[in-house]
Amino acid sequence: LGHTTRYWLNILKQKDLLTVENTSAEEIHSNNWNRNRGMIVEKDYGKDPFKNEWGTVTWPGNPVIMSDINLPKLEPPVFGLDTEAVLREFNFTDSEIQSLKKSEVI
Repeated sequence: LGHTTRYWLNILKQKDLLTVENTSAEEIHSNNWNRNRGMIVEKDYGKDPFKNEWGTVTWPGNPVIMSDINLPKLEPPVFGLDTEAVLREFNFTDSEIQSLKKSEVI
């Protein structure tokens, strides 16, 4: 007890055991190896959340790499993209939706 993660990783490596260090989400998302491999994807959506923009966002990419298959590149939907459709499902009228937009509620 009382040893660092690095200490235990070195001990396990000396015993030829494969190890992976548990890290925080922040460390995983900022790790260049993860980004270069495509395991972390980043996109700048802009700065104003009232105009369907998120700023710079990261999310997990596909951890599987296959040499003969191009896997689809997926990204989260644009913030608020389905807002109007959802409101219509709850019987909001076009006039009510426009009023919400005008008052910057949505």
